[in-house]
Amino acid sequence: MVEEQNKEMKEEQNVIESPEVAEPSEAEDRKAADMVATEEDDGAVVFGEIPWVHIRGICIVGMACLLAALYLGAALFYNDHLYANTYINGVPYANVTPEEADQKLRERWEGYSIVIYSKNGESAVISAEEIGLSCNYAQSAETIKAQQNALLWPGAVFGKNSYFIDYTVSYDGNRLSEALAEISFLQEENMVAPKNAYIGTYNQELGSFEVVSETHGTWIDQDKVYDMVSAAIEKEEQILRLDEYGCYVLPEILSDNEELLEELAYYNKYMQASITYQFGPEEEVVDFTVYESWIQEWGNTIRIDETAVEEYLSTLADQYDTYNDRMNFTTVDGYVINLPKGGFGWKMDVAAETELLINDIKSGTIDVREPLYSCEGATRDDDIGDFYIEVDMTAQRVYIIDHGEIVLESDCVTGNMANGCTTPPGIFGLTYKTRNATLRGRDYVSYVKYWMPFNGNIGFHDASWRTLFGGDIYLTSGSHGCINLPTAFAAKLYDYVYKDCPIICYYLTEDVIVEYPEDADDGSTADSEAERSFDETGESESVNANGSQIENHITDGNEAGTAEETGDTEAEQQTETGNDMDTGVSGNHTDNAQ
Repeated sequence: MVEEQNKEMKEEQNVIESPEVAEPSEAEDRKAADMVATEEDDGAVVFGEIPWVHIRGICIVGMACLLAALYLGAALFYNDHLYANTYINGVPYANVTPEEADQKLRERWEGYSIVIYSKNGESAVISAEEIGLSCNYAQSAETIKAQQNALLWPGAVFGKNSYFIDYTVSYDGNRLSEALAEISFLQEENMVAPKNAYIGTYNQELGSFEVVSETHGTWIDQDKVYDMVSAAIEKEEQILRLDEYGCYVLPEILSDNEELLEELAYYNKYMQASITYQFGPEEEVVDFTVYESWIQEWGNTIRIDETAVEEYLSTLADQYDTYNDRMNFTTVDGYVINLPKGGFGWKMDVAAETELLINDIKSGTIDVREPLYSCEGATRDDDIGDFYIEVDMTAQRVYIIDHGEIVLESDCVTGNMANGCTTPPGIFGLTYKTRNATLRGRDYVSYVKYWMPFNGNIGFHDASWRTLFGGDIYLTSGSHGCINLPTAFAAKLYDYVYKDCPIICYYLTEDVIVEYPEDADDGSTADSEAERSFDETGESESVNANGSQIENHITDGNEAGTAEETGDTEAEQQTETGNDMDTGVSGNHTDNAQ
C-alpha cells in the first residue's frame, strides 16, 4: 500500500517536472470509458450511474402527462366552443363559441350580395340592403354545441362535422324587381331578339337554296330571371349566370330542324324546274331566276302568282305571236304584196299555258317545248310554209302550191262585188273540212259535196249549179262570199287541204303591191303565158317537180255527214238552165247568182 502511494507520488512528480504532455495510457482510456458506461453483470445499461431503462420510463410518463394536459385543455376549450371542422349550412364555423357563430351567421346575411352575369360577360350586383333582405334562423348555434361532447373532441379533428339550421329569408319583392330593372342588360332596349333558322334566298353561286342559321340573340325572360334570382338568394348563392339557368329566350327553329331540312329539299325541287320555250330558232328559258319573283308563299305547297305568270307569257306572246299581223307574200306571178292575216298565224294560248307552266314549276319539270297555241301557222319561218292554197281573186284563179311549184290550179268565182259580198283578202288557216254539207243562208239552202271553211262562214265548196268559172263573173254575179269551185277541182282540193292549211286570198291592187315582177311593164296584173286550166279528168297542165300529191296533207275524201251552216254562210242555188260542166273553162253559158 505504501509502495503504491510512493509510486503514484513519484509519477506525479515526474509529470510536474516534465514540460511535455504525456499521451494517456491504454489503462487510462479504459478507466475513462468505464466512467461513462459500464456493463453490469446483469446486462443493464446505465448513463453514468443512471440506467437507461429508468430514463425511458421517465420519458413515457412525461409524455403521458403532456398529452393528458393537452386533452384536458382542449376538452375544457371545446366545453364552450364548437368542434374543429364544424360547418353550419355549408359554411365553416370551427373553434368559435355558439354566440360568435350566431353573430357570424347574422353578419353573413347582412353583407350578402349576389352577382348576376349575362352571357356576354356583363355583370351586376344586388346587395341585401338594396332589397331589404333579412334572415331568421329556426335555432341558434347553441343547439349544435349541445350535440358536441367536449370530451370527444379528438374525433372531430379528423372528420367534417356538418350541421344545417333551418332559416327563412325574407326580402321586398318590389325592391328586387326595381333592382333588376336597373340592370342595363335586363332592359329590353338593350336586348336582341332571337331569330329562327330559315331558308334564305336563292344562291346563284351554289345553284340552290340554303338554310340561314338561327340567331340566339340576347333576349331575356324577365319573369324567369326574377324566379332564378329569388331561388339563388334563398340558397345563399352568390353568383348567378343567366345562360346556365336558361334565362335567355332561344330560337324555336334551329338549322338542323328536321322539318326545315325537308322544306329546304322541297324548295330546291322547285328551283330545278326549267322550261325552254322554242319560237322557231329563238328560245326563251324560264328558270328559277325568272320565276322566283312569282312565288308568293312557301310551305308544304307553294303558291305562285298567276297574274305574274300571265303577264310574263303575254310579253312573250307580244314578242313572238304573228297572229293577225300583216306580212309580205310573193304571188305565183312574182308580185310581192302585203296582206293582213285574218285569224291566221301563231297565237299563244296564254290562259292554258299559264296553267301548264305553273304545274311544270310545281313538279320541278325540265323540258324543251313550244308553248300552247290557240292558233298556229304552218312554220315559224314565215307562217305559211311550203304548202298553201293561193287565191288570186283578181284573176279568179285558185292554185295549190307545194315548194314553190303549182300542183293544181283552177278557175273560181268569188264574192259578188256589185252587191257588197266581196270575198275579203288576207291570209287564213283552214278551219276544218267536211263532206256532203247543207249550207243555209238567209234566203237559200244549198247542198254541197265538199265544204272547206277558212274565214268564219266563208270557204271553198263545189258549185254544181254553175257552168262557168273565172273571168269577171264575180263582179256582178259572184257568190255570197265563198269561193265557188268546179266539182272535180273541189274534190282534189279537199284531198290536199288539212286543218290550219294556209290560204292566201288577194286582189292585185296598187295599195297592196309592194314590188312588181321584173317582166311587168306598167305595174298592171299580167296573165300567165300559159293557161293553166283544170279539166274534168282532174289533171293539171302544171304539177310539182316530182309529181307528188303531198299525201301527208290529204284527209279522207269519203268523209260522210252533213254540216248545217247558218247565218252568213254562202251558197249558190243551182240554176235550172245550163249544163253542169264544172270545167272552169270560158264559154257562152251564164249563171244567175242567188
